[in-house]
Amino acid sequence: MVDKIMSDQLILDSVQSIYARITAISKSITDLGGSLNALKGVIQEKIGVLVDQIAQMNEQVKKEGEMHVEILNNIAKNVNKEIIKLQEELGIKSVEDINKNLASIYGIVKETLKSENVDLLLAETLAAIKILQGETKPEEKQCNKNDTVPTTGGATQAPQ
Repeated sequence: MVDKIMSDQLILDSVQSIYARITAISKSITDLGGSLNALKGVIQEKIGVLVDQIAQMNEQVKKEGEMHVEILNNIAKNVNKEIIKLQEELGIKSVEDINKNLASIYGIVKETLKSENVDLLLAETLAAIKILQGETKPEEKQCNKNDTVPTTGGATQAPQ
């Protein structure tokens, strides 16, 4: 009888020990869930700040790009006027070649600084950030097949 009481007590102690461990594990899981939720909130806040900063940078790049195009237009006009003036005064054939080269450089620079090219790259960056943030799925690309992607040399190609 004493053995039965001792074995019952041993079983009871084991069950209570298991219950205490399960309770401790449950508390740890609950605490971990709270920590993960807090971490998710911090990450979402940081991503939100980053998205806002990129949007501001996009706006600033667009304005600066337009300003650079205008400056380059003015420079090109002035250079062309001076070249024409030199051609008329000196009649040098090589000045015509310089004029053609400057015009082609201007065309390349103008193509590179097009706001569509800058907008497309920034839009792709924002889309990637939103995917990381979980706002959109990777299948939902924001580019159409009609959009172009800048390549070296000022040419454009369809996105892949």
